[in-house]
Amino acid sequence: MPKINLKHLSVADLVRLRDEIETALSGKIAMERDELQAKIDALGKFEAGRSPKSNGSARRGAAKRPNPAKGRKAAPKYKGPNGELWAGRGLAPKWLAALEKQGKKRDSYLIRK
Repeated sequence: MPKINLKHLSVADLVRLRDEIETALSGKIAMERDELQAKIDALGKFEAGRSPKSNGSARRGAAKRPNPAKGRKAAPKYKGPNGELWAGRGLAPKWLAALEKQGKKRDSYLIRK
């Protein structure tokens, strides 16, 4: 691709060059979008032809059963030295992270039943 010295072009030439670049870029983007859409369509046809047993998942549109634990509060699994509680879900709380940073083991704060 030849290099163009933009400093020597007039304003009209620069505007024309910009328009040509926009046209070429739009065409390339449309072509790539069409190629990607064709790939997506091919994958959709492939997935539609598979049985639910073949990939281990339920069919599309099938009703999903709600998780029975959703909305319930989990029982605490860990108790800190000042009585802090943590259920063991999500990020570790700051008190536990600080203790682990000091070299303490998480298991030593496990609530044993």
